[in-house]
Amino acid sequence: MLKANDRQRYFQLYGISLETEDDAGILYHSVGINGAAFGHVLKQGRMEEELGAIQPDLVVIDLAGNEFYLGLDETSFRERLTQVVKVVRQAAPAASILITCSQDIYRSYYVNIGEAERAAEISKEVAFANNCAFYDYYHITGGRYSMLKWRSFQLAKQDRIHLTYEGYQLKGELFANALLTSYHQYLLGYYQMPFVAESLPTPRFSSSPKVAPYQPVQTPSLPATATASTYTPPSPPAGVKAQYYTVQSGDVLGSIAEKYGVSVYQLRVWNGISGNLIRVGQRLTVYSNQAVSQAPAAAAQNPSPVAVARSAGAYHTVQAGETLYGISRRYGVSVSAIMQLNGLRGSDIRPGQRLRVK
Repeated sequence: MLKANDRQRYFQLYGISLETEDDAGILYHSVGINGAAFGHVLKQGRMEEELGAIQPDLVVIDLAGNEFYLGLDETSFRERLTQVVKVVRQAAPAASILITCSQDIYRSYYVNIGEAERAAEISKEVAFANNCAFYDYYHITGGRYSMLKWRSFQLAKQDRIHLTYEGYQLKGELFANALLTSYHQYLLGYYQMPFVAESLPTPRFSSSPKVAPYQPVQTPSLPATATASTYTPPSPPAGVKAQYYTVQSGDVLGSIAEKYGVSVYQLRVWNGISGNLIRVGQRLTVYSNQAVSQAPAAAAQNPSPVAVARSAGAYHTVQAGETLYGISRRYGVSVSAIMQLNGLRGSDIRPGQRLRVK
């Protein structure tokens, strides 16, 4: 830890990020504490800055219960949740956002909070209105009065609000199964509007509730023998001529797909892209009759700081508070690459240090 000046006697620790040198695998960040509400999130002065440094692929907004525990103000609930989504999207425009809702809960042990159902409906409306995914935890766990069942199977604590260890483990497995199954269907090219509450199955409890390891569900619209390995990717539509789009600073596959009225999956197939990574200046093939005009001159007239640094020799001068991880994400390289280019044996860097990033 380096001092900013000789008079410094303390420092503030905002968090620790544990990573592999090659940034491989899943990096999980969690923010929040019991009793938090949307208003508390919106008051965080460093949230946008730190989200921008992390640049997550997925942000899960899992707050709601404290918003209606003492009564639901529908207008405030909707506005605050919408504002949280805007803050996240502004800080991490490439991130996917998934909104969840609270399950059935009680107040003072015996008073069922019926507003939980309406809060779930509003959460779904906000999610779909802002192009976010939605996980209907309220109905998946059984809907109103289902907390009594969770309590009877020792999955919830006596307050009928919080879960036991086994309950939270079940909650996590339900969420993971839903996320992985949805992604599996997406890779198969199966697209459908999210399930509505009326189509969800009624949960069944046994004497020892458990969730089986993840098993992708069969895609209803595909033949019973279809699998990820035998599925044929979509071909260019008949009679549609190819268009070409040059990636601009700030573009993501989702925004480009929306411009042309195609899917992200189609963009990946047509251009041999296996993930979401695209680079400025990359030329993408798009099969669409939807005309889209580009203004490359705007990017040239207002180049990003990263583009300027790269054209000037691909060097970066370390500023106070910066980390190797943040710098690596900014320039689209790995931490290990920067360490090798600069002969670093560890991740310690100091303000004023000039690093080669390319």
